[in-house]
Formats: sequence, structure tokens, C-alpha cells
Amino acid sequence: MYIYDIFMYYICIMKYYPIGIHLPVCRFVRRNSNYYNKAELPRSITSVSLIIMTEGELKVKIHKFEKVIRPFDVLTTEAGEKYELQSMSKTAVSFYNVGIMGLSAAGTLYKRSDLGINIFTTLANPPEAVKIIDEIIKDFKKNGSDKQEERSFLGLKLLKQLHPLKEESTEVTTINMNRSPEERILSVVDFISKHYKNRMNIKDLAHSIGYHPAHFSRLFKKVMGVTPEIYILSKKIEKAKQHMEEHRDPPSAIAQDFGFFDYSHFYHAFCRYAGTTPSEYYDRESAT
Repeated sequence: MYIYDIFMYYICIMKYYPIGIHLPVCRFVRRNSNYYNKAELPRSITSVSLIIMTEGELKVKIHKFEKVIRPFDVLTTEAGEKYELQSMSKTAVSFYNVGIMGLSAAGTLYKRSDLGINIFTTLANPPEAVKIIDEIIKDFKKNGSDKQEERSFLGLKLLKQLHPLKEESTEVTTINMNRSPEERILSVVDFISKHYKNRMNIKDLAHSIGYHPAHFSRLFKKVMGVTPEIYILSKKIEKAKQHMEEHRDPPSAIAQDFGFFDYSHFYHAFCRYAGTTPSEYYDRESAT
């Protein structure tokens, strides 16, 4: 996904108050909202709509799922999706409603899966997310439809809060719109070299530099000559061999320390990229 593939469509700050209370669930009515619109476009063209809770509780029914969302939980809906919201609070319910549009190269709308987010999630860093939303609102109020590139950048930063890199993967880099595609890929390569012990997810790596996973994989192979999956495994095995040579670490310890799912995963990867079994390599190096 390119930085220009998405743009912020609208953002609302919404506050509802309960009416006709029937405990423990009550209906609610909107008393006020501040609405900032990018352009006069049909609501249905939005790729995803994010409901980011800030106050109270809402019971959500969507498809066959039912869940209560609380402050800094997020509900993500796609265009045309039907869902129900019911207040679970006697007091006001407040949330941000953020509309984001994303178009693929074929001109189709991105779905949740394309953007790497789930129906229900929680903000990785609520204060940072609120700060980003405030920046988006200020930009809408100040520039209207202008400076869309900057707003798209803010939109990507907000989406990143919904699918943060796992703790074991660590953040690769902050998206830089001035970087060329090759420079972004090389930043991931540098990350892999430094964090080869971590368990890495291709989707997380792709989103961290603003790309759809499929496009990221194609671009990575074009720049590096191999797929990211092959590059990551070959780098892990290269470093594993080095550790056996320099530190005499046994294969079982390396399998656990280098982010492999289990010893079988490590064993098969080692045989593939080293041309021998881990034990044979270890015994040979220990004998020298």
C-alpha cells in the first residue's frame, strides 16, 4: 500500500446520552457532534470506518459477533456492513468516528484484511492515537481538502495504532514520505539484520513502511532477489551457524533463542539453507 493509496475522508467527534433506560441496556440519542468532512462524497465509498471509544461502554453486534467495547477499544467496519450499537452506560457515551478510504491499484476499496486490522482491536498507545486524531482534526479545520498527502500520512500513523508490530518484532521505522520504495525496503533489511533473533511477521513489516503485504513482498524480491520469508530464514540460519562457531551454542538453545516456532521448524530451515543438520554442523564445529 503506497502512502498515496489512502486518504482521510471524514472524522466526527460524537457524544450520545442515554434515553428510555431499560437496564442493563439502554438506547441512546446523539445530542452533539463535530463533523469534519474531506469532500462531498458518498459515505459508502469509505474503506473502513473506525469507532474509537473515549467514554462509556457500547454493546456491539456485528455479523455473529457480540462484544462490549470500552475506552480506547476500536470497532472497525467496512463499507456496507451492518452493525448495532447499544449503550451500556447510564452516563454519556463518546467516541471518535473516523472514515478512511483506501484504493488498490485496480481501483477497488481496501478491506480490513488489506489494511491488516480486525473487527475489534485496542489502541496500542491511546495518548499517541488521540494526539494523531487531534492533528487530523486541526488539519481538516485549517486546510479543508488541501494538503491531502500530509493527512494521508497521519491516517497511516493512526492505522498503525491498530496493528502495531508485536513486542518481539519491534518497530522498524517511522514512515517517511520522502523515502523511495527501495530505501524503505532497505530499512526493513537493516532491521532484519539487527533483530534476526526476533520472530517476524511479513504483514507487520509491510505495514510498518506503508505497504500492502503483497506489494511489499513483490518489491522486496525485486530489490533483494528473494522473498522476505526466504531472506529472514536464511539470515537466521547464517547467524545460527555463526553462533555455533563463535559461542558453541547447542542447536536446541539456538532454536529457542532465534525465534523459531519449535525445534522442528529450526531443523528443517537449517537443513535447507546450510545443507546439513544442526547437530552435524555443531559437532563438526565443536571438534575444531
